[in-house]
Amino acid sequence: MGRIFSGIIFVLVIFFTGCANLQQTHSKVETNSQLARLDSCEKFYHALDESVLAENIRDTQTSSIAGSAFLDVNRFLVSYKNELNNADKRDFWLKIVAGLNRKKRELEWANLSVSAKNTIQQRFLRQSSFDKRLSSCSNEYLKRLTTHDKNTLIQQANVEDDYSTAMRIFGIYPLSSLAVKNRINKHHAVTREIFNKPLHQLNIDGKLQRYIPDYKPLAFEGSIKQENPLGIPFIPTTVLNELFERYAPVLEIDEASDADKIGKIELNDSNSPFVNKNQPVVYTLLSYTRFNGKTLAQLNYIFWFPERPAEKSMDIYAGKFDGITWRVTLDENLQPIMFDSDHNCGCYHKFYATKRLAFNLESALKEKEPPFLAQNNLYTDNNKPWVIRISSGSHYIQRVYQQKRFDHAANFYTVKSYDELRSLNGIKLNRNLFASNGILTESKRAERFLLWPMGIPSAGAMRQWGHHAIAFVGKRYFDEPYLLDKYFELKTAK
Repeated sequence: MGRIFSGIIFVLVIFFTGCANLQQTHSKVETNSQLARLDSCEKFYHALDESVLAENIRDTQTSSIAGSAFLDVNRFLVSYKNELNNADKRDFWLKIVAGLNRKKRELEWANLSVSAKNTIQQRFLRQSSFDKRLSSCSNEYLKRLTTHDKNTLIQQANVEDDYSTAMRIFGIYPLSSLAVKNRINKHHAVTREIFNKPLHQLNIDGKLQRYIPDYKPLAFEGSIKQENPLGIPFIPTTVLNELFERYAPVLEIDEASDADKIGKIELNDSNSPFVNKNQPVVYTLLSYTRFNGKTLAQLNYIFWFPERPAEKSMDIYAGKFDGITWRVTLDENLQPIMFDSDHNCGCYHKFYATKRLAFNLESALKEKEPPFLAQNNLYTDNNKPWVIRISSGSHYIQRVYQQKRFDHAANFYTVKSYDELRSLNGIKLNRNLFASNGILTESKRAERFLLWPMGIPSAGAMRQWGHHAIAFVGKRYFDEPYLLDKYFELKTAK
């Protein structure tokens, strides 16, 4: 009996030892498999980066996090870096920034040459498409991050300053900025006079031409999603499209020449961009701002002119391409609470506040270059579209007002995603409208030789989203997450 019992014990020991060995072997195989996948992904990302750098097609609408090949941020997301105090917030934030990186890489891939794509496909994409491989590697990296890794990457998140300190030092900024500030004050004074004129007294050099969206405004019935750890109002695509349609502006342009016609950005046979004035287009982009303790959605409408024509023989502001970004900030109920605009160079930023907001004059006057409040106490009627009155030549906004959309003589514009500008269709090769410094190279202005001491590279040139410095004196960005919060407050209900 003792021998039988001993035999059973011996068999059990052998069995469990074998199971343990099998588990250890399986664990080692799994670990080696994960390491192999990570190694392959690292080489994949490295090959992509090498090709993108070699062809100088880096997209810089978002910024890579140092030490990471799979995470990208913008100024809005960086504003959360010191608020990610639990695992849910950290993981949700990382999921968003990983998505930004994938979007950037997809567009860079679309712009790569055929030969570069073929090389990468031979090495890494024999059994998978680019999108699937990119998604797989991004998820693999995210899964492997430890808590320490996550915290380190979050603290390293940053967006590079578009102002050059070196340029300001060599340009003797403390002195040169005084002359620039004086010119800005004069421009603001002239602009104030124009906005104080009755609408019918505004100068017309050509004829007033209206551009309206090629759809009828919908009775908005959508909803917003905020069920996430950061309280960001994510909006379903169908609802977002409804919102862009609902608040699409009417452009009322003083057309004195073809330079005053809006159009679609296309590439010619030489792969150089131009504005096709025969196809009026407005590009749309969603952004966010943080105001009064909440995160609000913003609808951006970006349109382009072929050029800003010269008004005199030595016009430093003239050049190819011109454009305006019109932005609608929505409250928690998706109703407009603020409008603002800038030219696509980051110049001539203006606020147009609704009657629900109070301008914080004290805060504004603390700035070296105070923000410009063009119109205040605007009443909003959601049954009427907003009309933007635009001058000829300079394309300055001169007034915003509401009026019925119906107009027999209007031209229709179509709406396209701003992301299309990041990968324009060429005959042989796609290209980003903007260079890797975020500047539309073909739009350089002579004013850059005058204003460089302000620290803005190529002042006056058109810029990609995320690169709009909107103050020459001091520092301010169009995509600052707290831009509204700095200068406006909600009026208390009476």
